Amino acid sequence: DTEPKKYESTWNRTKDGDLDVKVPKLSQFNGLYRLVAAKERDGYIIFRGCPEISQGKPLMFIETRKECPDETVLKKAVDDLNLDYKFENFTRDKTVNC
Repeated sequence: DTEPKKYESTWNRTKDGDLDVKVPKLSQFNGLYRLVAAKERDGYIIFRGCPEISQGKPLMFIETRKECPDETVLKKAVDDLNLDYKFENFTRDKTVNC
């Protein structure tokens, strides 16, 4: 099965600009993250985050512009991750070693 799994999660921006991530069914990803890369597309954006020291694992996530995006947007996002995942296509924050 190549379809991505969907998990309930919360993402809150801290006053320092980090993301406080909570994924109840995947607790290894819970923690504070520094956003290190973002790739904007039509209808969605793909983020990559690095955990603060000793918190969570590095992760990548897709945020859609609409709460309930249509299947075309979701398919483009999945195709982008499967076929076009190259760091040179991302904007990197070089202040974080991730």
